[in-house]
Amino acid sequence: MTSDRDRFDQLLGRLMGLAGRTIRNRLGHNLAEAGLGLTAEQAILLRHIVVNEGLNQKSLTDWMSRQKAFMTRLLDSLEEKGLVTRVPDTSDRRQKMIYLTARGREAATAIDKVALLTEKQAVAGIGADKVAICKEVLVRVRRNLVDPDDPREHCCK
Repeated sequence: MTSDRDRFDQLLGRLMGLAGRTIRNRLGHNLAEAGLGLTAEQAILLRHIVVNEGLNQKSLTDWMSRQKAFMTRLLDSLEEKGLVTRVPDTSDRRQKMIYLTARGREAATAIDKVALLTEKQAVAGIGADKVAICKEVLVRVRRNLVDPDDPREHCCK
């Protein structure tokens, strides 16, 4: 007989949360082992900036679903490391646009290697067909639960 605790432990949201935290922890460990001096959060944000250079801080905050103060600290740390620069928006001086530095581009290349290693570790022993299905299901679960008009939710289309 299945206990209430066992049923709770098998809820999709709980399993997804645990898997996500475990992957993020492993990514942090792998980044440290690679000597990059970045947290998983810093690496994830930096990698997003590679593909979306010139976004303002608010857009990045929305994308990471974090609070403004958290994003400010995260960007401050990347700026102190010389990986990003903030440039005033020409149309709204209150906004700062975020760009990579040359050093940030180098770090992004190293992050890619670490991220691929981490994913390889995460899916070890799982067939490529099952991994593809898992990704498809996760994207669908997310789509089922987000507001399609919310601009923060355009990462998984």
